[in-house]
Amino acid sequence: MAPMDTQPFWARPLDAVLADLATTLAGLSRQEALAHLKRFGPNEPAPPRRFEPLREIAAYLVNPLVLSGTAGRRGSPRVRWCRATSCG
Repeated sequence: MAPMDTQPFWARPLDAVLADLATTLAGLSRQEALAHLKRFGPNEPAPPRRFEPLREIAAYLVNPLVLSGTAGRRGSPRVRWCRATSCG
């Protein structure tokens, strides 16, 4: 592959971009597409990660900003709410 020009791709002539990427306007041939499919597999999204809600909650709870606001200080929102409602 030829070295990339310093200009952004959208400002370069189309034939120069196609040459840099070693492609044509027609795209891949059938044989090239089958070779890519065999080498890289089908173009599918990754499966969803398991326990994602639990990871989000854990990430929220270990966030230093959250910990500093809920560390039981007198001025924390939970302490003020408990004093106002006598929950404790």
